[in-house]
Amino acid sequence: MNALFEKIIEWIESAWPVRFVQAWEGGIKTFCGKYTRTVGPGWYLVVPFLGNVVTMDVAEQGPDIRCGTVITKDGVELAIGAGVLYKIIDPKKGIVDALQVDKSLETVVLGTIHEYINARNAENCTDFNALKDEIVKEIRKYATERWGIKVIRVWITDSGKKYTRLVSDMGKDLCVTLVEPE
Repeated sequence: MNALFEKIIEWIESAWPVRFVQAWEGGIKTFCGKYTRTVGPGWYLVVPFLGNVVTMDVAEQGPDIRCGTVITKDGVELAIGAGVLYKIIDPKKGIVDALQVDKSLETVVLGTIHEYINARNAENCTDFNALKDEIVKEIRKYATERWGIKVIRVWITDSGKKYTRLVSDMGKDLCVTLVEPE
């Protein structure tokens, strides 16, 4: 019954000829599934069932890129996380060309961290400014033009040597992964 109710609401929304874009959103207007124009905040008329307005947040966003385990050239396990503050400057590219900007950005950042750390010995992995510069370079190469984003800031959120410790908790043995800060 709930699924039927949701389908009815979805049908009513698609039949409604007015769409609204919030102040913090940007979007694209489509007709018969094709892009027609980029839209900003405001009210838009669409042809029911044939037209639509697809939106996304264009305000500054700063997802924390999860801490990933990386093995250095000399076999030391490190855990490094990053943060990227960015803003969508072209909603068309952000909606059409990058399915999920946050996930795509996370992939580029984690890939860059892995390539950077894998190519160095542990003692040469303490220059986080060089790592940040490399991340910014790669984001600009892949994301800025293709996905319509502007990178405002990149920072390293977590770093340290990774190790696993066996811990007993309520009679059960657990393996816990810990990061020892540098």
